[in-house]
Amino acid sequence: MFLLTLHKALAKCHPRNRTMEPGQVWLNLIPIFGSVWMFFTVIRVAETLDNEYYERRWHRRREDYGKMLGIISCALLLAGVTVPCLICGIMYWVKIAGYSRELVSCSPNRYDDEDDNEDDRRPRRRRRDRDDDDYEDDYDERRPRGRDRR
Repeated sequence: MFLLTLHKALAKCHPRNRTMEPGQVWLNLIPIFGSVWMFFTVIRVAETLDNEYYERRWHRRREDYGKMLGIISCALLLAGVTVPCLICGIMYWVKIAGYSRELVSCSPNRYDDEDDNEDDRRPRRRRRDRDDDDYEDDYDERRPRGRDRR
């Protein structure tokens, strides 16, 4: 059920905002490989949610979209610390499920690659005030990896 939640969260994001395809979540079921792949999954789910929220102009400053909680959970799992891992894992699961519900509540349509229109591929640029002290200089450099955002 946990992996299904991650799969659904990725599926609710526009394909151009994804840093990972929803089906790649299931690679976590592969023994040994899955314990390492989970770190990549957590990071890419967080990046995908960041990209989607940024594009929808819902971006929240200082929000990591579950990244730190997910990494801590994965590290505790590898260390064999079960109870804290279970607690962090459930907290991460609830957090991602919340983002998933939020995405569908404001935009009920799922994105499919076939429906992707070429005009929709135009990037949206972030407007900012030059005097904004909270602005991170590398913010735009971390926009979707593996995607051409011109």
